[in-house]
Amino acid sequence: MRLQKNTLLALCSALEFAAQPARALSTAEIARKYRASPHHLAKVLGRLRRAGLVSAARGSGGGYRFSGNTRRVTLLDVIALFERIGAPAQTKKPPLEGAIAQVLALHVNGGLDLADRVIEAVESAEKGGFRFLYPLEMPIREKVETIAREVYGAEGVEYTRPAERDVEALEKIGLGRLPVCVAKTQYSLSDDPSRLGRPKGFHITVSEVRPSAGAGFLVVLTGDIMTMPGLPKKPAAGGMRVDPDGTVHGLF
Repeated sequence: MRLQKNTLLALCSALEFAAQPARALSTAEIARKYRASPHHLAKVLGRLRRAGLVSAARGSGGGYRFSGNTRRVTLLDVIALFERIGAPAQTKKPPLEGAIAQVLALHVNGGLDLADRVIEAVESAEKGGFRFLYPLEMPIREKVETIAREVYGAEGVEYTRPAERDVEALEKIGLGRLPVCVAKTQYSLSDDPSRLGRPKGFHITVSEVRPSAGAGFLVVLTGDIMTMPGLPKKPAAGGMRVDPDGTVHGLF
């Protein structure tokens, strides 16, 4: 399910209200935390207020908070206000979008219907001839281009000179047939964390391509992204030992 930017902002705001029910939160405070435009967020909060989900107070200490009993407000209520999935009570077996929304609203119990729908989709795809997004024989650049355009909605891909050398070296040593894992910001489908959600008219910039040969894939780093650190030059395991009586040394 592709949620609209307004829906995402409304969900983030709802989570903030639920986490801090004792006080009112200002538009500026929420906008600053989620890097959103205060003017845009004010329109989203205004829609929540008109729907009766939140109340607003002006003056010193004013802001927005859930109206009434917070336990009666679900994330599905918020989603249904901005997305065309129908009201929760009117749907016996929701479409896939509704099933995903149920997970957000009902957590584990809400995931049961989604699990059934996923199984149905997989079985149907297997019968209909499931295919991957790209064949492994495709060159590295074309794989990245396919992911960028088909998954992220990018207009194209650009490479730094070091990244171009990485691609050339990997294909030269026979690793070009490996699948691709893209490392990018979680805030946007672009590689720019300031362009929240699903922006349009952007290009993905590849800064580095490195192999994870043991795992069997290539890691494509985009934008200014940091990956998790690997092992140090001297792994901690080198200083560990276990005595015959089972006593372990070197863990701390």
